[in-house]
Amino acid sequence: MEHIVPFIEKKLFLKVNREKTAVAYAGKIKFLGYGFYKGRKGFALRVHAKSKAKMKARVRELTNRRMVNDYEKWKADLKQCVVGWPTN
Repeated sequence: MEHIVPFIEKKLFLKVNREKTAVAYAGKIKFLGYGFYKGRKGFALRVHAKSKAKMKARVRELTNRRMVNDYEKWKADLKQCVVGWPTN
């Protein structure tokens, strides 16, 4: 890390957030909700387990039968939560 940060900051004129930046094995990194996993053809990209668990918890919260007061609002909230979620 100490060798690459000066190159990025001085040669590429980019700022590096030292708190968020890490040099680690690709299988240990979570980036924008995705993780990198070793597959048969090299590394593959899929939804990270923490992101999947967070999504499941949110859907469970929205589909709780005791919480449905207004059907249209419930339907809109659920759609907003699910739209854009990867299908794999």
